[in-house]
Amino acid sequence: MSLAEKLFGSFSDRELKKINPITKKVLALETKYQPMSDAELQAQTPALKERLANGETLDDILPDAFAVCREAAWRVLGMKHFPVQIMGGIALHRGSIAEMQTGEGKTLVATLPAYLNALTGEGVHIVTVNDYLAKRDSEWMGKLYRWLGLNVGLIVQGRKESVIGREIFRYGELDCLVNGVDMPSESRILGASPEQPLLAVSLVINRALATELASVAASSFDAPGGRCLGVSVARVEPDVHDAFARLVDLLDRPEEAALMAPLLVREVLFRVLAGPQGGDLRRLHTVGSHGHQVAEAIIWLRANYMRPLSVDALAARVAMATSTFHRQFKKVTSLSPLQFQKRLRLYEAQRLMLSRNLDANHAGRAVGYESSSQFSREYSRLFGAPPRRDLVRMLGEPQTTPSSEQSKSP
Repeated sequence: MSLAEKLFGSFSDRELKKINPITKKVLALETKYQPMSDAELQAQTPALKERLANGETLDDILPDAFAVCREAAWRVLGMKHFPVQIMGGIALHRGSIAEMQTGEGKTLVATLPAYLNALTGEGVHIVTVNDYLAKRDSEWMGKLYRWLGLNVGLIVQGRKESVIGREIFRYGELDCLVNGVDMPSESRILGASPEQPLLAVSLVINRALATELASVAASSFDAPGGRCLGVSVARVEPDVHDAFARLVDLLDRPEEAALMAPLLVREVLFRVLAGPQGGDLRRLHTVGSHGHQVAEAIIWLRANYMRPLSVDALAARVAMATSTFHRQFKKVTSLSPLQFQKRLRLYEAQRLMLSRNLDANHAGRAVGYESSSQFSREYSRLFGAPPRRDLVRMLGEPQTTPSSEQSKSP
């Protein structure tokens, strides 16, 4: 060690001294964000974006953004960033190298700078060393990234089928699927080839933005009876298609994207809300409506699906009578609350067996089952075969994607 290093410390030591005060700020903000409801925490994303639009820098909002992501990770993943992981996230944001050993949580570390930098609207790429890790991490941490949004998807080429709740949705070119709540689902591609692969555009939109626009987007369309209110498929309206096309065109004009993309995202959602599928969405995102209360319950269920469920307690949590809650929940999802939780658990167990090589016993316990025989029975009832046999079937049919959120995990 040189005399300078003895006197002033190494470069890493000096960098850590700069990072430590920021880490302490992030940790101190836990008392600010921990008491917030799910909806209040989700609303921090547009609030942080607004701070950027008003002239603050990423470094200015870093403590709040990291604290929001940290609290969301605890609610969605059951994991909370340790101080050393926060330090690693700060280093990555600054463009430095954060060296961590296997098992120290590098995957979780990456969520902090990824969330912060995604607030600019310019997109973030997380690069890993192989396809297996890329798939595993996108499914695992994708639950956190998507927790704040709903999904609007447009099929440009090919055909797809999704089983969502008790409903089967088939959609193809120029069909628009709107998923207003996080529904357990299983999807497969029906029409695609190497020459003509499936092409689709999917837009994740913040729920707070949907709630804001739902109050001003007048729609004369009523949801047809007898179907799942939370999800709808229809031919894309010309104005929605046009807004989507202009949004995609920004990929070739990154210098315009920072300004124009947020405006076009608002336009896409506004036009969907004002169109034939808007009645469904407005019911789900109008504060005080039964649909909005059910949507809040679904957010809680997705974050707590491993816990024992009391329907009475969940109804009380969203300020509804149990009978009304049960009826409205089934209207939105086509499932009872207990059936919804069961599907979240089973789809996640299936994903864990496929992507993390867990056996049935460990997968069942990981999602909240105490009895292996009960897990096997309920798994067979949903998927038509016991876990081991279904796993062989799935590996032989790679076009099928199990999920609990639009072909993704809960």
